[in-house]
Amino acid sequence: MGDDMPMRLPNLIVAGVGKSGTTSLFSYLAQHPNICASTKKELNYFTSRDAVTGELAPIESYAGFFSHCAQNHAFRLEASPSYCYGGTAVITALRDTLRDPRIVMIIREPTSRLWSAFTYLKSMGVIAPNMTFDSYVDHCEQAYHVRRPNGSHTPLSVGFYIDWLPEWLDMFGDDCCLLFADDLFADPRMVVQRVCEWLRLSTDSVSDLDYQVRNDTIQPRSHALAKLTFRTKDLSQRWLSGHPAVRAKFRDAYRAMNARPLTAALKPRDRQRVAALYREPNARLARDLSRRGYRYLPPWLGNQHQGDPGSRLGGAAADHRHDGPSQ
Repeated sequence: MGDDMPMRLPNLIVAGVGKSGTTSLFSYLAQHPNICASTKKELNYFTSRDAVTGELAPIESYAGFFSHCAQNHAFRLEASPSYCYGGTAVITALRDTLRDPRIVMIIREPTSRLWSAFTYLKSMGVIAPNMTFDSYVDHCEQAYHVRRPNGSHTPLSVGFYIDWLPEWLDMFGDDCCLLFADDLFADPRMVVQRVCEWLRLSTDSVSDLDYQVRNDTIQPRSHALAKLTFRTKDLSQRWLSGHPAVRAKFRDAYRAMNARPLTAALKPRDRQRVAALYREPNARLARDLSRRGYRYLPPWLGNQHQGDPGSRLGGAAADHRHDGPSQ
């Protein structure tokens, strides 16, 4: 698929949403023998235009992250959560640049997602260690009202899925697989199996994959060290892109030296406040997905019948994919 192209470009994209399990899903899928993953996650190619010209970087720089992929790999995978809210410009550029890409979109209950983003940014030293979640939400609301007129997104508005998700579903149709983080967290093996069935790949290896959670949030012992690590993340990934084992050792060493279990918990009052902000957008999203034929939605979208996680995969339009033979 796509091997007659001059360059090997990705044809399987995890496009979002951040703090919804994208790193774990990327890692799980990358272990499949017929999937070749980019040498680093979050390439952000389609959201990193030149500030002056507005042009994308040379396509050769993008293809370089897949130069190690063999011709017998059915799919070349990348995951950049920033794509999901990039709007028409990103969706169109992605569609026009890649050849018949498959899109995977995973969304999470938005209040929990915002809390996870807050704790992650705090653990990385991006926001002050003494900032409360209540103050963070205040900041997000102010930024949302300032940026909303020009269409850009904020940590709060990313969770207004109804504002940007339908455009992906409209553009890619059956080639867009919508997942729910609830299912990935509860049964990652089942979700990976369903994705492989959707891709018409063999599921023989699914039970043997390593389903360890990736990119979970920790509480740093030193916020200064966490901040330095976050700021040098891209540089270290470039240096070690061809040495995943070495990169894993550095990551494990950092966690051993500077990580302790996260003890903060979302207060009921704060949860209620944020949930109220998302209630109406969630209701509109539930109606939109129901109209598209999604039969089982997670409880946060108002469904009382949770059903089989696989039944939620890809909506009614993609259900026929589950009945076909594996390759």
